[in-house]
Amino acid sequence: MNSMDFLIKNREGRNLIAWQDSLSEPTNPPVLICGGFSRRMSTLSALACYLLKNGANVYRFDYLDHVGLSEGEILDFTIASMEKSLESVLPWVSSLEGETKINLLAISLGAVPAVFQAVKNPNIAALGCLVGVVHARSTFERVFGTDYYSWEHDTLPDTIVFEGHKLNPRGLWQENLRTGVADFPAMKDALSKLSIPVMNLVASEDQWLTLEEVNEAFSVPGGGERKIVELPYGGHELARNPLALRLAMKHIIAGFFYDGDTSRVSDPSFEEIADFRVADRNRSRGKELRFYDLSRNEKESLAFGKS
Repeated sequence: MNSMDFLIKNREGRNLIAWQDSLSEPTNPPVLICGGFSRRMSTLSALACYLLKNGANVYRFDYLDHVGLSEGEILDFTIASMEKSLESVLPWVSSLEGETKINLLAISLGAVPAVFQAVKNPNIAALGCLVGVVHARSTFERVFGTDYYSWEHDTLPDTIVFEGHKLNPRGLWQENLRTGVADFPAMKDALSKLSIPVMNLVASEDQWLTLEEVNEAFSVPGGGERKIVELPYGGHELARNPLALRLAMKHIIAGFFYDGDTSRVSDPSFEEIADFRVADRNRSRGKELRFYDLSRNEKESLAFGKS
């Protein structure tokens, strides 16, 4: 396996950091992982390990205005910044993979920009979601205990806190006023236009996402093949339950590569996953990066030291 780190300059001149893990002879199409809210790409080691074990090149990135190595701070987070990040990373993957179409694996809130981009980008072959959020406004209300979108703008607090991270709710409020991106109709409309296969795995103990919401979203007319898998155990943080994560990845990989046959999926050992996590922790401390300029499609070596 060969691992390379990239700095991607998008069309707005902002910098994203992305990782490529590639095999000398991949046997399956590439997968781009779209992480969840407040999660760094370095926490996605187990997912990358499963995909590599099954013959796929793997790509990861940190969102703009988020935690991680890319430009911006999570205080300024919006769903639009997630989608802009994904929009910027997709051409980079295509430049490395040629004409091969890309599978997207989206976790939690990462499913929202993934669905919107899949509608717009014909180079996406399929979308698999792990506890993929379909109604962002409803999920935010469960997380924060109130629907900030329903508040008057002048009454919003300066910051709200999630797992120690401060966010400005006004940016999210203003974004939704303009676009409705967090509301259920936006997701339903996008899914009705999406012709590729979409799978969503919902954990039975998830407190932030309900099976009813996913069923409603996936039942809209139009679109391509839709599949919902209910996991018999596990909460929204599947990575905290190795058995739940293993079952989830079997379904995702089987859906991507093996026509749904989970018996064909190869499982990495827990020792292999542990070793991969250690390597990712060391990797996130910074190293030489390759440069990719989205506007000029150029690559060159570049040192970059953000920690």
